[in-house]
Amino acid sequence: KIQIQSTEGEQRPHRLVRVRGTSSAVASAKALIASALGPAANIAGHKFDSASEAFDHCRKIIAESKEGESIVGNHGFFLHALLGYHPNAADKYGEGGVTSIAYGVNKEFPDTKCFAVTRADGTDAGFSYRKCVESAFANAKNGKKRGRDDRGDTHGTTTKLPRMARVDGLVAVAESSSGGEYGLRRHQVKDAFAACGTVKYVEIVGGESNSSRAFVRFDNPESASRAAREVNAVDGNDVTVTVLGGEEENEYWERLWASHDRAAEGGGRGGR
Repeated sequence: KIQIQSTEGEQRPHRLVRVRGTSSAVASAKALIASALGPAANIAGHKFDSASEAFDHCRKIIAESKEGESIVGNHGFFLHALLGYHPNAADKYGEGGVTSIAYGVNKEFPDTKCFAVTRADGTDAGFSYRKCVESAFANAKNGKKRGRDDRGDTHGTTTKLPRMARVDGLVAVAESSSGGEYGLRRHQVKDAFAACGTVKYVEIVGGESNSSRAFVRFDNPESASRAAREVNAVDGNDVTVTVLGGEEENEYWERLWASHDRAAEGGGRGGR
């Protein structure tokens, strides 16, 4: 005998199922019910019996977060884990990894809102929590777990990050000639060079506290050449800008590829 009782007045209504009968009949009924409900998904220690429960948890995070501000604590930990299930997780992480996640206006579609990552290089990208949840349940159904190395691949295989093809003249070098108190800062460098083209990555040499040198990689050599002609200051500090070349350019690309290889092995994500 199976008795179904609906709960009333709860934030997330559910049904309580009571099964009565012989031990073998009860065991069979429980197996059928479990099969119908599908497998549970475990995300960052949270067990969800259905995708709708996981969706509700994500909506709770949205309700408890301030728009545009980095989400930290338990909610932040959950979102970083959830991101790993995204079908395009490797693209979302980028080269240097994710430093923070916030909720706000989707820059690609301004009439919508979504969670968005900020990468170590200062770039950002929105992502759908629904896609992440659906992927997590697809993994659970197939008996697979998201590992650190598979970077969210829903087929359970390792997704190796491809090495970026070398393009000469793609990187501009900024050297501070004024010796500012705090050196060059990544976000300030990016802002100063953004007018010349799309900045893909900014590498600060020696740390931001005392650095006087920054490597700025663009998406095309023309932008790097323009930066060398037009940029002469970063946040009030005078800088000399040149296009990277020669042996130093070789060293830059070797360093970049080494970073890619570490990320492909699961050790270079860089997120917190």
